[in-house]
Amino acid sequence: MENKFTDERLESQICKNTKEAEELLKDEDRMERFLERLERKLEKVPVVGKQLSNIPMLVSLVRSYIRKDYR
Repeated sequence: MENKFTDERLESQICKNTKEAEELLKDEDRMERFLERLERKLEKVPVVGKQLSNIPMLVSLVRSYIRKDYR
């Protein structure tokens, strides 16, 4: 089975993901659980150069923003 990505399908998926992200950002508890799961997953992934080394810092910034510690 061939998986074809059409512009329409990609745009639809981006819109869906954007809506889900906006809803997640509005719910502090859900966002905290999401960030905790992300951190646990990142602990299992071997560091691959600079690309992954900044992710824990970004998680921390998002957490601080959600808590209104960082603007």
